[in-house]
Amino acid sequence: MARILLIIFTLLITSVAYGQQGAIVGKVTDKQTGEGAIGATVLVTGTVQAAPVQPDGGYRLALAAGTYSITITYVGYKTQTLPGIVVRAGQTTSLNAALEPSATSLNEVTVTGVKQTGTEVALIQDLKKSEVVVSGVSSDQIVKTLDRDASEVVKRIPGVTIQNNNFIVIRGLAERYNTVLLNDALTPSSEVDTRSFSFDILPSSVIDRVLIFKSAAPELPGEFGGGVVKVYTRSSVLENTTSFTLSGWNRAGTTFANGYQQSSRSGTDWLGFDNGMRKAPDVINPNGFDNTNLLGREPLQQAALGLRNEWLPTLRTAACCSGSRPSRLVLSKPLGLITS
Repeated sequence: MARILLIIFTLLITSVAYGQQGAIVGKVTDKQTGEGAIGATVLVTGTVQAAPVQPDGGYRLALAAGTYSITITYVGYKTQTLPGIVVRAGQTTSLNAALEPSATSLNEVTVTGVKQTGTEVALIQDLKKSEVVVSGVSSDQIVKTLDRDASEVVKRIPGVTIQNNNFIVIRGLAERYNTVLLNDALTPSSEVDTRSFSFDILPSSVIDRVLIFKSAAPELPGEFGGGVVKVYTRSSVLENTTSFTLSGWNRAGTTFANGYQQSSRSGTDWLGFDNGMRKAPDVINPNGFDNTNLLGREPLQQAALGLRNEWLPTLRTAACCSGSRPSRLVLSKPLGLITS
């Protein structure tokens, strides 16, 4: 019996609460076409109480009795806010709205693309389009090898050899008969008495592609006999990099052989500088000869006795040849710096 009374009481409370509610009904249309604004939203301003607009443009929003501010929104249309809408209990309030399209002027959109020039496909296309004799290698091919600098890269191109691991020889003609361009700019000579570019100073990791032209063309410099080498570097790098390269090689009949004479050396000679073993006596002017401050007889004798007078060589085992090269690549837009 108590359960039945509880159910009856709940139904009475629900019916009373429902009797105190009203509703807002109406239609939302496009002001220009008169068609229903399907997908628009009718909501009480500042709350989450909302109702969707049906395909015919109609809607129904149930609310408790009171005065409300109603907002109607739809993508691509101006938002409308209608204040002072009165809702009475047990009644429906009619509210229609016509939405105006939102005409927004947008700025121009520029879409740019960057041609991928370091791929094998791009290199083959460039070779096919060329009207002169040209060979090349792309960065995709370089990364598949263990080449550490440009001199090792260009050796893989037909008709090209490298002299002394740095100077290029094309079709048997020495380096002074060849022209080298880095990013279409003439490269400076690394030798004082001849025109030559040392390819071993350019790390292979920064090369985008290498093209070697073996015949003349209007767009190429005319001062060459062997060929024109065009080296292009990568135009973008995500971050600065620092690398250290260590290499070694041996010479048949010499490396690790005994009986080679060698003078005494300091412990840091292998790093390229002296640790002070060859330092001149303190009485000698470190800034060079000064005729205004000449040494007397005794200081000269003291300086002579302070000079190293050890000339007897020692027999040693010939070590292997090795070399190291730190490389720092710093690239920014649009300038770049490569140091070795």
